[in-house]
Amino acid sequence: ADEAWLRRRGALGIGCSGDYIFRVGDDTFVDSEEYATANWTRFLNHGADANLRVKSLLKGMDGRPRVWFQALRDIEPGEELLWDYGESYWRASDVVL
Repeated sequence: ADEAWLRRRGALGIGCSGDYIFRVGDDTFVDSEEYATANWTRFLNHGADANLRVKSLLKGMDGRPRVWFQALRDIEPGEELLWDYGESYWRASDVVL
């Protein structure tokens, strides 16, 4: 399945940075790099003072994995939406603000 996934991405001209792939289970991932299945949440950014937290479910009511964001506090109109990517996201050479 992994080889077919990589070939399909190549055919669509989509890279594989891994930046928008979210692990939901041991071998289950939600892929937000593919434009046909991604939505606006792929543009949420990291923030040490996050105003969102991420939640995930291996199988939703339709049997597919789900990822959603929940507000940690009231968010003002126009305020940037931020969540903490977690320690495992960063490379040793990254400077995290």
